[in-house]
Amino acid sequence: MLLTRHASIRGGGFEHAPAFDPERWLVDDDAPRATHDAKAFLPFGAGPRFCPGRNLAFLESKSAMAMIARNFEVELDDSDGPVNEQLSFTMVPQGLRVRLHERVRGA
Repeated sequence: MLLTRHASIRGGGFEHAPAFDPERWLVDDDAPRATHDAKAFLPFGAGPRFCPGRNLAFLESKSAMAMIARNFEVELDDSDGPVNEQLSFTMVPQGLRVRLHERVRGA
């Protein structure tokens, strides 16, 4: 997910890409459609050199997040100050601390 954040900040082929604008996805037959480069954002590659494990990676990440969400309450611990992004080989969050509280089962 963090690798994709840098690509979306750079634009991903959209005008004003960093701006929060959910209306860009609405379809209106009377309005001209915004154009974007479909290959501007490809975290797993494309064509004959795409990552063959991408579907497994997506499945495993969704399964891990579902297990965490099922078993724990996730709470942001902002005692360290604001969360920042550091761009290196991958995007790394700095100051991102969370607390996991086990969910109470039954009752």
